[in-house]
Amino acid sequence: NRFYITIPGVSDDEFQGSRFLLHYNETEKCPSTTTVIDSLIGLPHVNDENHPVLQLIKKGDPAHNVLRAYSSNEKFGSTEFYSYVNKLLHDDKDAKVKNLMPFIRRATWQINKHGPIECTTVYRGMTLDEKRRSYFTPGRIFRFPGFTSTSLSKHMARNYGNTLFEIRIPPRCQQVKDISNFSCYKNEQEWLFSPYSRFQVRANQQNIIVLDAMENMI
Repeated sequence: NRFYITIPGVSDDEFQGSRFLLHYNETEKCPSTTTVIDSLIGLPHVNDENHPVLQLIKKGDPAHNVLRAYSSNEKFGSTEFYSYVNKLLHDDKDAKVKNLMPFIRRATWQINKHGPIECTTVYRGMTLDEKRRSYFTPGRIFRFPGFTSTSLSKHMARNYGNTLFEIRIPPRCQQVKDISNFSCYKNEQEWLFSPYSRFQVRANQQNIIVLDAMENMI
């Protein structure tokens, strides 16, 4: 599920040395829909533009076509597309990240500069053992390497994992967007953060971890 993640974050130093950042900086800011589709055809599991994910991108509203495709449950091989995307981002392997980057660039273009007009709190569930929970010490600044799906619904977020993240978003935060109006699953009340969004731990209260979203638009 998009609201379920299994790894802690990465440091700013790890981010600066990532293949993600290298290819991000080498890719145009808002690739065309055609460029996105052509680059995804270069990945495994896709032979032509008739793939359901590519059709969602091709036929969707240009203002949010890749975000709607990301929010779907369409498969890429044996796994959902959003899971496939986040695994590639987590693995940070050169060739696959490069092929994925036009999609990422268009997604961040569609997300960025559409934050809330007032302070907003969203939630996310995560399964953590004690060792991983201890990563989130108050004051620590880190990044989640993939897209970060969150929900306005605390009840829904509690369904995913044994730890609840409470994320406080400041007004006009640059790297998050409410996608509920065009998501394939509007009832999820989803707010989506760009890949490698930056957070600071405010509190770690055993099964509840409070984060502040930090400005870091890339």
